[in-house]
Amino acid sequence: MSVKTGDHLSINLIQSFPVSCLNRDDNNDVKSAVIGGVDRTIISSQCQKYAIMQECKAILKDRFSGKRTREYPAIFAKCLIAEGMDEEMANAYGNGFVTVIGSKKSKDKKADAVDENEESEEIASDDLMGGINIFSEDELTAVAKNTMAVWTERQENTSADEKPSKKSAKPKKDAGDTIIKDIAKAIKQVSNAHENLNNAVNIALAGRMIAGPSGKNLRVDAAMAVMHSYSVHEVESQYDYFTAVDEISGESGAGMIGNTSFSSGTFYRSVNFDMGLLRNLDEKALKEGLRVAITAFIKALPVARQNSMFSATTPNFVFATYTSGDRPWQSSAFIKPIPVSEDGYEAEAIRLFREDFENYKKKFFTGKELHTYELSNDSDLSINEFIDGIMSNV
Repeated sequence: MSVKTGDHLSINLIQSFPVSCLNRDDNNDVKSAVIGGVDRTIISSQCQKYAIMQECKAILKDRFSGKRTREYPAIFAKCLIAEGMDEEMANAYGNGFVTVIGSKKSKDKKADAVDENEESEEIASDDLMGGINIFSEDELTAVAKNTMAVWTERQENTSADEKPSKKSAKPKKDAGDTIIKDIAKAIKQVSNAHENLNNAVNIALAGRMIAGPSGKNLRVDAAMAVMHSYSVHEVESQYDYFTAVDEISGESGAGMIGNTSFSSGTFYRSVNFDMGLLRNLDEKALKEGLRVAITAFIKALPVARQNSMFSATTPNFVFATYTSGDRPWQSSAFIKPIPVSEDGYEAEAIRLFREDFENYKKKFFTGKELHTYELSNDSDLSINEFIDGIMSNV
């Protein structure tokens, strides 16, 4: 594998959308921001990431196997039950898992555990606040298997007087610390063996923030950074007044009325892949996953109001840089809004982008290598040939 720490792949797009509302704010209006002193339509980073990941899963599901949910306490408990642990004990360990990864809405940092004479508590996702996280099935299975081994070993090393019978082998009130230590130990063992951890490409790209005791063994720095896309010119949102007919009542006029915001514009979009952070993936996963991620960034669109406005387009211009030994680059060509002209905005946006890149290359690039790739009306390359060029560096 030729990828080195300090390598960066940046992809920049100029893309126009007709009447659309690709990303909405809390008022259900087109999301906007003031850039260069004027209002611009924006598409948030998170909105784009979701569309990219959904496209990646549609293309190559097995490589993008991480799933984001708040339900991991119950899921981890089921994994332990599958390994042979008693359901009541598994539920306590499920709650402990949430504490270990630092997602529990509780001032008590110990795992929830119950007394021998009390009924086991159900694991409730309502008790989690901001506890959403991402794991793959392989990761959870590996951690559950090792947790079961740690628990079994501890039971075997417990003296006969201290060891509970199988019938009464229930978590006690003071078992929280032991549960947390068991899970943390299992996670460390799996991490040290590099077994199934960080194997899902979407986890490597999106990252995983872990604030709990096992943070250093589970934390994944995101390799993909997506900027908030913005229109290269000033945009004033408009409103579409619409009605719907009641086809059953027989009444004349509208059965309902409403309005929805929309805009149109030419956007600058950019993504950066920190290639050094992708080196934890095996070579096949890296190459397959990166190729799909590049394709998804170029082709994926947010789904908002596509049925009512159908604003699916392809980019007018795609420009990629693969650099070694220099920070990622993002164009600042459009801070000043492009004025309207009879030719639209696209040609001027592409000209300004190229001009800004030449300035960056001449004055600010300090790395060892700089490779460029272009997909546009001025190029004869297909999207597959364009991506082949980029992948030759990997």
